[in-house]
Amino acid sequence: MDWNKLSLRADDILVAGFPRSGTNWTQQVVNQLIYGGQETPTDVPNMWVDRDFDFPTPANFDRPERRVLKTHLKFADVPADKLPNKIIHVTRRWKDVLAGSFGVKVQLSEQVLMDRIPMFTASNPLGGSTVENVASWRNCGLDSNRLLFIHYSQLLNDFDNTTAAIADFVGLRDSWDANGAQIRQHCAFAYMKERWKTIFPPAVAQGIQNRWQPYWNDSLEGTYQTELAKLNAQDQAWMEQ
Repeated sequence: MDWNKLSLRADDILVAGFPRSGTNWTQQVVNQLIYGGQETPTDVPNMWVDRDFDFPTPANFDRPERRVLKTHLKFADVPADKLPNKIIHVTRRWKDVLAGSFGVKVQLSEQVLMDRIPMFTASNPLGGSTVENVASWRNCGLDSNRLLFIHYSQLLNDFDNTTAAIADFVGLRDSWDANGAQIRQHCAFAYMKERWKTIFPPAVAQGIQNRWQPYWNDSLEGTYQTELAKLNAQDQAWMEQ
């Protein structure tokens, strides 16, 4: 859906991040907090809002429940008057974003990774490059009451505390405290893949980190370090978690 077609609500929540960084997972976490650990209704649309692509407006986009929007755009590419009061940006390590762009059935190799790299180093209409996207949000100037930064590794390695922080941020801590077990179950990769396989098949991978390691070479590392150097030291450390 195009941002220009969106009528923003006061309680909308936006999940932002580069593709394959964990935006769908984060969106599921927030939806689970909204629905109190109940199965997210299958007619809740994948509320993806980006540029003026020829995507139809999802059915039930204007449902009365609180909405969780998602975008892959850089901060500057989101219209200022469309920025919700609560925004969550999720970052994932560049190497894992690259490897995660392939389905788990794809056999990775040095050449396969090298062929895919331009998609993540070149500025593109859907989110810029990986580091451009991270830098744009990390340095956008919004205060911590409006913008929460989370990292994919935090969700993966410390799901409970990360979800609690998200719940505090969006004003849904009671939901997490009362329904944590169900929310945890419905945010597991096995559950999401099964639940979404007929609704939104590309949405969920496996949450696998370090798939790139057996195939990483000096050329790939050189490109990686070149990209990483475009970030300031604080943002490099953030991405490298």
